[in-house]
Amino acid sequence: EKKEEMNKALLVAFCVVLAVCLSLAVYVPSREERKQLQGPPSEFGQFVDPSPADAAQSSDSALIPVHLTQNGNVWEWTSTINVDSTEELSAALLSPHREHLKVYLQPPGEQDYTLLVESMFAGEGTLGVKSSGPFGIDGASVDSTTYTFFEPVQGDWKVKIISDKQLPVVKSQAYAYRFTQSSVQPQAYILIANKSPYRLVSHLNTYNLEQGQQVGVVVQINHNELSDEATFSPAADTIITSAVLDIISPNGQESVLTMHDDGLHADGLANDGIYAATLQASSNGDYLARAIVTARTPSGATLLRTTQHLITVAPIESVLGNKASADVNTKTMMATFAIDVTVTKAEEMRAYAEIYGTNSKNQQVPIGWASSISAPVKTSSGQSVVELSIHAQWIKTAGAKAPFTLKNVELQDADTFVVLSTAAQIAVQSSSSALDLLLNSTALVASSEVTEAMRFGPRPKSLTLKSANVSESSGKLLLVHGYCSGPVWNANSFTNAIVFEDYSKSRSNDEFARMILEFGLPYNSYGIIAHSQGGLASLHLKTYYWSGLDALTKGRAIQSVGSPYRGCSLAGVLADLGWLFGLGCGSNFDLSRDGANLWYSKIPKNVGGPQSSVYYYTTRYTNNWWFFSNCVTASNLVLSKPNDGTTELRYAMLDNGHGQSTVEGWCHVEGMKYPPQTTDPNRNKEMNMYAGR
Repeated sequence: EKKEEMNKALLVAFCVVLAVCLSLAVYVPSREERKQLQGPPSEFGQFVDPSPADAAQSSDSALIPVHLTQNGNVWEWTSTINVDSTEELSAALLSPHREHLKVYLQPPGEQDYTLLVESMFAGEGTLGVKSSGPFGIDGASVDSTTYTFFEPVQGDWKVKIISDKQLPVVKSQAYAYRFTQSSVQPQAYILIANKSPYRLVSHLNTYNLEQGQQVGVVVQINHNELSDEATFSPAADTIITSAVLDIISPNGQESVLTMHDDGLHADGLANDGIYAATLQASSNGDYLARAIVTARTPSGATLLRTTQHLITVAPIESVLGNKASADVNTKTMMATFAIDVTVTKAEEMRAYAEIYGTNSKNQQVPIGWASSISAPVKTSSGQSVVELSIHAQWIKTAGAKAPFTLKNVELQDADTFVVLSTAAQIAVQSSSSALDLLLNSTALVASSEVTEAMRFGPRPKSLTLKSANVSESSGKLLLVHGYCSGPVWNANSFTNAIVFEDYSKSRSNDEFARMILEFGLPYNSYGIIAHSQGGLASLHLKTYYWSGLDALTKGRAIQSVGSPYRGCSLAGVLADLGWLFGLGCGSNFDLSRDGANLWYSKIPKNVGGPQSSVYYYTTRYTNNWWFFSNCVTASNLVLSKPNDGTTELRYAMLDNGHGQSTVEGWCHVEGMKYPPQTTDPNRNKEMNMYAGR
């Protein structure tokens, strides 16, 4: 009897583990469900690899870790902060233990510390403003309290933070691998921002982010009176006195590197005001990099600025070979190029190539480009290959035939879009007789007409059948949330709507898109209304996979609210805080400015392409000159202005999407100064009216 009970217990445990594993599995689309993206040679320039400078950060703030040490019956931390401007000073305390922490300040010339209390920031004639709110992205946020002084004294301020108890170390499974070095775990951060024209501008040194490469950060101090946008001209009147790069590796090891301006450390020319430091990425995974720079202004004031970068390094698991072959499916008229690749792990990846052929004069001519997301497959001989397909009509229109050549071939990790392998040129050494016969037959004629199959490959038969059965009642409106989110949409505000639920998760755009694809399989067609990262995932789905979005016959395919298509400046800070406090669901490179820069650069930008299916809405805080305007004061110290407390308007734009209204008085999520943007009844009514189903 005991043995039977034990067997039952083991069976239950097995079922629980199996259920958990199944819940974590991400849908793998069939070959038929994957789009074969193509286009003419005139679009080659769309897919040039971006520069890290395109995602540069611009900061007039400093994020400082708070390490509390015991002093009698209390735990305290003291430091000095440099105030270089008399215009405005903000100090934001970021910690899940906020209720146990007291902040004391001692301005220049004062003899004693002053405890910051509510009464100092209430009513007329006060020092400034105190505010609180969630600092973060969607469900990954930490409590913040910000003290803003309108007319601070220039000079060195002393700050003291005291706790009445020893604060526990917060650990999270999402960041468990980080907690190997207890000595580098502070209990809080203080974010200091001084409204000043002197800004720290920083960017990664490279997007060659494979394991073994030298990765790091490049910095300079700029003078910009007009904007918080990154500019690239070091301030000649400001002298950098110290520049270090603090990097935490995937295993939790902390390295503090001196940054140099000697022309030998990825910093450009010697003595040009640009500093850099690099570290060999010996492990794959997430590196957290914080640039810490002090400088002296013309008035003699000392300034302190920091920036935070999340650097995701990919393992070397795929290397392009030097051979390819060509074949054709005479039914679909798709010519497929199989490229040799050496793989240690057959992961999903984005492949891209520019295809050239030979004309009647034996000259090389461009045919077009091809791209898709797939995993390598094995040939009958056991060789791993990556396949790219292009409609034979492109070859015919170019007046080309064999021999073919593939140029600017590139493999990228599908989750991070980090480049895994490149080849300037690969010769197509064999071409099937079937392709030669097709190109010489009357089945193809040179034409300027571009069909759907010439852009996306053959439409799946299952989707064609679904399109034929679309009706007012058979389609759905999918309501999609964002990163690490809980419920944000009320289905009762929409018609024939169903809520996608993958709450409290950190997904890459590709994983997220495949989750939506699977969720929508039961429906003949659907439109999407998405919040935050849900907008990026929906665009990714529309770009790379056939889905119910492509079965729509009318209405808008994708509508998004508050989606950071070009990334979010908070992502680097949040990676630090997530590691520290165990908040959120793990870091998300796709939401960082660099990750989004890599991902977005590969989304086709042709008129009528995937972006044209997106109608995007944005919101912001109310812009009253007499009122201290923001959604969350602490977030506003890091974000570009204006913003919705998470998403910056500057980084919410699509090149060929349909920008809709920006409405004031609505913020990103619950708990900010204004109501959450997903609850705006007027916008929801408008989106419901125009949505496809």
